[in-house]
Parts: sequence; structure tokens; C-alpha cells
Amino acid sequence: MSQNLARIFAAGAIALSSVVSPVSLSMPGLSLGATAAHAAGKADSHAKPDKAKGHGKSKEAGEPAKAAVAASSGEGDVAVHGNGQLHAKLGGLNSLGRNINGLMNSSDPRMESVRTFIVASADLAAAEAAVPGAETAVGTATDAYDSFVAGFGLAAYDADPDAYAETSLAALQARLVVLNDTLATDPTNVGAAGEAASLAAAINAVQASNELSNLLTAQTALDEINSEVAAGLAATSDEMLIEALMSAANDSRLAQYGDGYVDPQLLAWAKQELGVGDAQGLIDDYISKL
Repeated sequence: MSQNLARIFAAGAIALSSVVSPVSLSMPGLSLGATAAHAAGKADSHAKPDKAKGHGKSKEAGEPAKAAVAASSGEGDVAVHGNGQLHAKLGGLNSLGRNINGLMNSSDPRMESVRTFIVASADLAAAEAAVPGAETAVGTATDAYDSFVAGFGLAAYDADPDAYAETSLAALQARLVVLNDTLATDPTNVGAAGEAASLAAAINAVQASNELSNLLTAQTALDEINSEVAAGLAATSDEMLIEALMSAANDSRLAQYGDGYVDPQLLAWAKQELGVGDAQGLIDDYISKL
């Protein structure tokens, strides 16, 4: 082979090697290495945590339910729910990653509002659970009372269909006032006089009856429970939770983010940790220990 021909073959080999280099086998703007990393990243971003928080189970730092939240003990700088930006905001709020005993027994005054929120949530749950039973008690007592009043056979002398449509003590007393007013105008009205006498006797018996006493007791209990529910809803509103989280936050975080520190993402994370609504969390753990 001549030296010129050897040079031609050598030049061709160099050109071919540059054509098949790893750089030239990439997609436009993306090398093969970058493509693999991108695919792995998407797979991780779509992965769902194996969340299995059971009612009444204490939550440990590092459980899957915590979605790799770093515990307040300083375990690893791991992103919360795969979001490093959220993790960077948490600071002292990482205490919500502790188990319920650790949180409720903590001497950290910054968490006092959070503890108050947890207790209020438990009280609300108890009040809401008591409502159906209280409503049933009122219904039962009302039926017994109505049957008792019906036993007097009261009837309107003037055939007024609304005269005894309502049989509460107040309604019975109001009907008696009407009858007395009628008799004051016309003392000779025999029908009104007879009804007034029967109604007065019935009212006296009703006032002394167990049926009325039981109804009033049941209604008072229901009213008190409904008041507790209303107070609980106010104490566990989003506004109260945000206030609690702001109280628990580090001063440096508040200085950095201001009033917007608790944004929708952070609020949603806190609700998940606490177990607000349908979520299972610290509130459920606290209730299970009552």
C-alpha cells in the first residue's frame, strides 16, 4: 500500500470515529446520559408514598406516612413530600413529624397553639359524635310528651284547626290566653269557658309531668352539644390553624416570608400531618389515647 493510500484510510477512520461519538448520538439538546436522568426523575416524581397511617397508631419519624420528613431530632435533610422548597420553609414545624406523645409532652412553648388545636379538634370530634344520640333522645322524649298531651283530648270550641297544631307548653299557654281574652269580651261564651277550664287543668298536669321534664332535659342536652360543635368548628377553622402554625414557626422564617408564610401548600401539609378532615394523623393518635 502506498503512503498516500494509507493516509487516506487513516483520515477516513478519524472522520468515522467523530460521527459515532456519544455526543452526536443524542437527541437535539439532550444527551443520552441526560435522557436517562430525566426519565428516572419523572419516575420518582410520579411515585406515590406507601401511606398507611392507621387510627390510633403513633407516628414515628421516618415512617412512610411522613413522606420522608426529617424529624426534629435532626435526621437527614430530606425533602417533604418530594418538595425541597417546602422542607426549607418548615424549620420548627418539623415538630409535627414527631409522634403524639412527643408533641403533647414537649416543653416547647412555640407548639402550645398547635397542641390547643389538636385538643380542640378532639373535642369537636366527640361533640359531633354525640349529636345523633342527643337528637334521638329528643325525638323519643317528644313522642312521649305529645302522647301525654293528646290524652287530655283538647279540642277548640271554635273548630280552629291550628289551635292545637303545636302542643308545646308555650303553645298551650298561648291558647289559654286567647280563650281568656275571648271570655273577657264575652263572659257568656260557654264553649270558650269549657275549653279554657279543660286547658288550664291540662297545663297544670303537663307542668308537673315527667314527660315535660324529660323533654326539657333532652332538648337542653342537644342544645349544649350543638353549642360545643359550633365552638369546635370555630376553634378548628383554617384561620385558627394558620394562626397556630404562625405561632410555631421560627422567627427567621416569619422574617423571610412575612404574613404569607403559611401558603396553601404548607397548610395542606400541616393538615395531612395533623389529620384534619379525612386524613389520619396526630389528632387521631391523640383521640385514641383519651
